[in-house]
Amino acid sequence: EMAASAESFQKVKMQLMKLAFYSVVGVGQHDLTATQFEGFMIAMGVQREVASRAFRIFDLNRDGTLHVDEFFTIAASGGVPCRPDASEHQRQLEVEAFRLVLHAMLRTAFYKMDVNGDQTLSPDELRMPW
Repeated sequence: EMAASAESFQKVKMQLMKLAFYSVVGVGQHDLTATQFEGFMIAMGVQREVASRAFRIFDLNRDGTLHVDEFFTIAASGGVPCRPDASEHQRQLEVEAFRLVLHAMLRTAFYKMDVNGDQTLSPDELRMPW
């Protein structure tokens, strides 16, 4: 039963991550440029330096575009891939950037789901096709 609960939790977590990503890029879109990503993060109150650092964390293949698969790979792992030679300070900065990005994206997703604006997600709002 515990394994089933953990699996269910992981499925819910991935659905939230998908919703968070698509709330930023739009349904049907699969990537963000660095400029788009940073612009969104700055609009959400994240400092440009932190947004840039976060983009570099998520852009796993270093092609200058955040693809949906890259985002899900990191979000699902729950961790931040740090270079082996990164200092403890650098690792802390990257973890904080990662946390701020996920918070901003999840907050955006929440507000899009909260159709009536009461800051509570009702069962009907949760059932809507996102």
